[in-house]
Amino acid sequence: MARWNPNTSQFCSCCVVPVRETIEHLFLKGEMAISVWDYFSNATGIIGPRIQVKQTMTKWWNA
Repeated sequence: MARWNPNTSQFCSCCVVPVRETIEHLFLKGEMAISVWDYFSNATGIIGPRIQVKQTMTKWWNA
């Protein structure tokens, strides 16, 4: 996000312990991302490691 708007913080405001925002953090590793993935994974039964964004999205698309 900071790359698009240099006036914003580089750190994730959704996490209790601020971590630098990256694509992986925002979509897979952040506290909010984990909660969202867990919610939908449990609802759909699509379980598996969420290591990289591309792999995770491909797995969900092909399910």
